[in-house]
Amino acid sequence: MSGIPVGTVQRLQRYPLKSADGEELEKVTVTTSGLQDDRRWALQAADGTSVTAKQEPRIRDVRARAVDGALQLPVDLRDVVCEGVHVVDAPGKNQQVAAVHLVSAGAHSAPDAPTGCDPEPRANLVLELPDAGAERAWVGRRLRVGDVELEVTRTPSSCLGVYAEVVRPGTITRGDAVELLD
Repeated sequence: MSGIPVGTVQRLQRYPLKSADGEELEKVTVTTSGLQDDRRWALQAADGTSVTAKQEPRIRDVRARAVDGALQLPVDLRDVVCEGVHVVDAPGKNQQVAAVHLVSAGAHSAPDAPTGCDPEPRANLVLELPDAGAERAWVGRRLRVGDVELEVTRTPSSCLGVYAEVVRPGTITRGDAVELLD
């Protein structure tokens, strides 16, 4: 199936520890549940409840990395979060609302951009498109990015970009073409 070129991947971002800062990648494997190791780990309190940046805002300042299937943190979490919080490994369990979050560079300045959004959302794919915010019209459409096929399912209610599910897993590399398929 041939597609219509609409842009390129400007940045690839993964957030191994839910709520923490992430890492920029050159290439990533995409599974049916999203980017490999994206939001794979989470923080949990002793009573089993999730701990996010809403409870512990300093988590956002921790830059997490995934290396060979292991979480790497530059700090001791005890210096950042409250007592009794620990990291849990839960692949596929920490995705918030969709497998992949896509946003165009400059989407915050698009005429139909939701107000009050973070101009730098925690998206996985930042796309270079001729028209910032054009991705919001892709709901219900399929895309090919690298050799990955995505179905755009909806726009976030209070965030920029769009959410997509993975139809065909594969790999995405920074600079790959983005094509609309249907």
